[in-house]
Amino acid sequence: MAPPRIPGGRGGGRGRGKGGYKGRMGKNFRKNPDGSDKPKGKARRSGLGLWGIGLVTGAIAGLVALVAHGERAALERESEAVRRRLRRKPRGFSEHAVCRMDCRFIGEDEATATLARGKLSKRHSTPGATPCPRWALEDGRVRAVWAECRDETKLVTVIDTVTDHPCGPC
Repeated sequence: MAPPRIPGGRGGGRGRGKGGYKGRMGKNFRKNPDGSDKPKGKARRSGLGLWGIGLVTGAIAGLVALVAHGERAALERESEAVRRRLRRKPRGFSEHAVCRMDCRFIGEDEATATLARGKLSKRHSTPGATPCPRWALEDGRVRAVWAECRDETKLVTVIDTVTDHPCGPC
């Protein structure tokens, strides 16, 4: 049995009224030339197309590259400032650093080369350490941690970032 028709309703009953797909389309519903009952809408173009999407993507990539270049340049300036400060004072080596250099097959020249061309590693640095702030400088496979003390620059430890050497206690 069919559901009762509700007076004043929008249709939707069986067989009568303007309910269903065709009824909702109203005047826009026409049969296609092939006889199918599909709506025939106007093709809308946004004007962008693939060129516009490509331009927007290119602009975003350019902006990201510009920001990354600025960050890289700022890190390089900061690295140079730290290296310059550390090179001003006489150098010293802690017992631990000498032991680690021995164990990890890193020469004194490789460790001091980080003062000339090493990149600052903020992740491994502790600038708030007291009494001497510590700065980690990386050059190739060598990471050297230098302490910036009042009267000297002291090598705290040396790490081989490529090979994990089994070192004993120092």
